[in-house]
Amino acid sequence: MRIVHVTTYSSVGGASKAAYRIHTKLLEKGIESDMLVLKTGTQPLLRVTKIKNDLLYRLKDYFFLRLDRILFQRHLRKNALPFSFNFLPRISIQNHPLVKRADIVCLYWVGANLLTPRQIAKIKKPLVWRFSDKWALTGNCHLSGECIRYENHCGRCPQLTTSKEKDFTYYALKRKLDAWKNKDLTVVTPSSWMESAVKRSTIFKNKTTVRIPTGVDHTIFFPSDKLVARELLNIQKGKTIVLFGANNPFHTAYKGGSFFIDLVNILPKESYLFLVFGSEDDSSINDLPEHIKVLGELKKEADLAFAYNAADIFISPSTEDNLPNTVLESMACGTPCIAFRGSGGVVDAIDHKENGYLAEYKNVDDLINGISWIREANHDGKISARAREKIVKEFTLEKQVNDLIILYKTILHNHK
Repeated sequence: MRIVHVTTYSSVGGASKAAYRIHTKLLEKGIESDMLVLKTGTQPLLRVTKIKNDLLYRLKDYFFLRLDRILFQRHLRKNALPFSFNFLPRISIQNHPLVKRADIVCLYWVGANLLTPRQIAKIKKPLVWRFSDKWALTGNCHLSGECIRYENHCGRCPQLTTSKEKDFTYYALKRKLDAWKNKDLTVVTPSSWMESAVKRSTIFKNKTTVRIPTGVDHTIFFPSDKLVARELLNIQKGKTIVLFGANNPFHTAYKGGSFFIDLVNILPKESYLFLVFGSEDDSSINDLPEHIKVLGELKKEADLAFAYNAADIFISPSTEDNLPNTVLESMACGTPCIAFRGSGGVVDAIDHKENGYLAEYKNVDDLINGISWIREANHDGKISARAREKIVKEFTLEKQVNDLIILYKTILHNHK
């Protein structure tokens, strides 16, 4: 069995991280697996192939990205949620050697103009698509906020400056529907929230959908001595440590960085120390309150595990998210989490006042209530133990990959 995983980035964001973890676990189990990506990072990764890098491609890429901004990006509202237009055929993979010899092609996050809907339709192999967000369901927004127009047809998009009934999101969704209506593909959803959105969507409601929860390696993310972790990170003793982390946590609005700043400004700095990890530019870091310690981008999983173990509480104030790796990683380390109820897939992992706290949506005061509750309820470590237990029982990488292997074998059997 040969599997090729296709995603835009090799190491940026939660989707690429999830893809690489699945890929390497498959290799560990003796299954032929490769990753095919548009952009690679600086770290060498196992069997990760960049699609193209020749001069002609780079010139074409430069032209298409600027044309994309001229045609589409300028029509987005200032605080619009993330969009990927994927209108112009930036690159082709259907004749790539890895795709041609694969038994199954697995798609992940293909935004930033990796593939157009028609290019996806032309992949002549059994297709599994793991949805990291709503891009495939919509007129090209990755997250839809309160909008549910994708359940029928897009248009009059609240994230655009125009109010036309048939704006380009209307035609974008129609292009997807036309391209994929007869496409035999299997959708994998990592959360109940995403599964529900898929089953309501006009494009995928009749497609085969399987929910396989995101998994984390509980042998890497496990509870360790908090005092040792704090010494390694040079963190002062005697305060409650609250951790927050995401990719660009203060520039990516839906990750909830503004709510984190609000609670930092409310809670007494004499009693609390706040930690932040994730890539971010220097200007944002310089504007943070003084009792926030910035850990930077933690690329090694062992360093991430130390950060989770150094903290008493992890806060995930996203306003809309699938099922963040950070929540699962923190819980695996025995560090209870706080998130907003109604924000997405976190409800699958966090059981309110059992292993963490689900605050009222966008309510900073209730985030603070959650911090107070965990401080008190976890004095004997029982909330931490329950958080770890939940991950070991339902969200391990081993379980996720075993379920995927069963799915792959079923698909191949049905295609004989």
